[in-house]
Amino acid sequence: MLLNEKKNHYLRTGLILTGLMAALALVGCVWTPYSPTAMSGSEKFLAPCLRHLFGTDNFGRDIFSRVLAGAGTTFFISAATVCIGAAVGTLVGAFTGYFGGWLDNVMMRVVEVINGIPYMIVVILLMMVLDPGMGAIIVAYSLVGWTGMARLVRGQIVALKEQEFVIAAQAMGAKPSRIIAKHL
Repeated sequence: MLLNEKKNHYLRTGLILTGLMAALALVGCVWTPYSPTAMSGSEKFLAPCLRHLFGTDNFGRDIFSRVLAGAGTTFFISAATVCIGAAVGTLVGAFTGYFGGWLDNVMMRVVEVINGIPYMIVVILLMMVLDPGMGAIIVAYSLVGWTGMARLVRGQIVALKEQEFVIAAQAMGAKPSRIIAKHL
């Protein structure tokens, strides 16, 4: 198994940290030591202590409770963005790599333009255009985040589409969508 090998300690560490963050996000959705929005005028700017693990802010709100409550939203946004970006990038990369031609040229120029502009500037500009909210954040990050996956998948498809197993599938009459989904 991959986790038992000594050389995969980075994988093991990453899985442990991701699992810990996911567990904290789930706990934050259900329970926090204090209300994340409750203000206390007498407990402003408290230093970290046993009662307030991360201290309090300028309104007397418990920072640890606010971090726990916000972790679920952050984890959901990041997971949704990665899944949407991976799905779009895989589809675009697979079809442009397989069919090539003008479609490949146009889509790769679009990818180059998106990658040529700094990532956060594009996200901020999209956030200004879209309505505020969690959906806008997911859409903005997803519209920019698919390009890396598209380039990776396209490169692999271009390298594999001339292999014997793909040629055999074409000779047997398999449709391009089946070859992409099943063989590539």
